[in-house]
Amino acid sequence: MADCRDAKDNEYLELALASSAWAIVSGDADLLVLHPWRGVRILQPADYLAKVAGGA
Repeated sequence: MADCRDAKDNEYLELALASSAWAIVSGDADLLVLHPWRGVRILQPADYLAKVAGGA
């Protein structure tokens, strides 16, 4: 898999797919630019907290 512009971050994408994750939480710009990626949300920590706290 070579979807991320930083090849070192591809392992996080692979893990998200393998685990059927609904989101990746990261402050990494190379991951954030992909949002949404193959149905997986890529969220900054503050956005994730707002989403889970608000139930949206």
